[in-house]
This record gives sequence, structure tokens and C-alpha cells, in this order.
Amino acid sequence: MALKRVAAYSGAEGVELARHRPFDFLVTGVVMPEMNGIEAAIQIHDLLPKCKVVLVSGDNSAGALLQGALARGYEFEILAKPVPPLELIQTLLSSEPHSTHKNNSVGVCSEQWKTV
Repeated sequence: MALKRVAAYSGAEGVELARHRPFDFLVTGVVMPEMNGIEAAIQIHDLLPKCKVVLVSGDNSAGALLQGALARGYEFEILAKPVPPLELIQTLLSSEPHSTHKNNSVGVCSEQWKTV
């Protein structure tokens, strides 16, 4: 299965992208300026409830942010950096039957991944 990627370089940009160009999967860093990746994931999940969210972080503060999201009723999967590409793809495709995804597009939000 081919995955199409759309990129945003901040959480706020990712939310705006989700409003106008829905995607099936979200891969986002956690620590970002303006809006952290978990807050962006919450807002994107509210816009796109079937979107599979995977957070990627190498920062120790991610645990506290995840607990805050959990307290609000949101549970997201998190992978520790560095993430091998095959592990990321397997994680994206593991949770739901592929038939639920319309266009196999991946939203990527991270200020550090501008070259991805």
C-alpha cells in the first residue's frame, strides 16, 4: 500500500491542514513551539475521529503531556526517537482494518522534519 504524505511544520499548521485536506494517519512530534504535538493531535482527532495518531518524541516531558491528554479522554500511541521507518509504518497500519482509510494519506507535523 502506498502512503501519501502531507506536511505541516507546526501543530497549528497541522490542525489547519486537517480542516482543508483530511488525512487518515497523523505522525507528529510532541515538543513544538506555539502548540505542542499532543494538543494538535487532540484538535485533529476532534476534526478527524478515524485518524490514527502516532506521537514521536525523544523528550522526557512527553509523559506529563500524555497524562494530561489521557485525563481529557484522549489516548495516543507514542514511539521513542529515533524511530526506524519500518516500525513507524507497521505502527500506522496495525490498529485498524485498512479498508477504513479513504486515501492512505499521512499528515506529518514537526518543525524538525522539514526534510522528511
